[in-house]
Amino acid sequence: MNSGFLADFTAGWVGGVLCVVTGYPFDTIKVRQQNFSASLWTAFKETLRYEGIFGFYRGLVSPLIAYGPSNSIFFGFYGISMHALNGQGPGAPSHINDRCKYFLNLFCAGSIAGFFQAGIMCPVELVKIGLQTNSRESQTIIKYHGLGGLYKGFLPMIFRDVPTSGIYFVVYEGLLPHSRKDIQWYHKIWAGGWAGIASISSVLPMDVIKTRIQADDPIYPRYNGFVDCTRKLYQEEGYRIFWKGLPVITMRAFPANAMMFVGYEMTMEFLGAK
Repeated sequence: MNSGFLADFTAGWVGGVLCVVTGYPFDTIKVRQQNFSASLWTAFKETLRYEGIFGFYRGLVSPLIAYGPSNSIFFGFYGISMHALNGQGPGAPSHINDRCKYFLNLFCAGSIAGFFQAGIMCPVELVKIGLQTNSRESQTIIKYHGLGGLYKGFLPMIFRDVPTSGIYFVVYEGLLPHSRKDIQWYHKIWAGGWAGIASISSVLPMDVIKTRIQADDPIYPRYNGFVDCTRKLYQEEGYRIFWKGLPVITMRAFPANAMMFVGYEMTMEFLGAK
């Protein structure tokens, strides 16, 4: 493992933990909106009324444990992919020279990293959503569907995470000052927050479909895969259901992703990798 990958790995871990802790209450509301077709206010009110403040953190342990290392893999593979695609040195494409190729490489490297992260996080998301919606435990899934059942909803997760990861880095780099010497912390907060909003809001329908599939009853499922879930959601609730949770996702994305990039960048600087 080279030092560059190790730095990306460590910084990604720190950023991932900060992202989860900051955004988890918003994520709980979003999942309950998407699964129960509730309004933002209803999801918030019912959670607070019946479960108290800790209800917003229900299921936090699994993503908190897993998101650190998975985010490490995410940034680690991003670093490796960007190095392979873009190269290094004065002749490599950058935001100053050959911007089109540079941003294309950013998108491709981010998408590759998103694929590997989705492979790690799918079982974690499944367990998390089960706890957030009180639908079932992971033991039930394994009992009826084996270990492969932990990858229920993997296809919409791929559709969600691969392109958004590419968009993520493109928007982040694009919003930073042209002169990298002028970058301040508030620039990173601004760029990281908007990168999160742009990436997840662009593929929200995939997130809704993933939530419904993963929250489905493993014994008596309503949905028979991605296409069937999409068709039934549209027939029963119309096109609006595919954009359920957009306001709360926007509210979550900015602070959570801003904290992730701040944690990542601070750690990279601490390790002398920036």
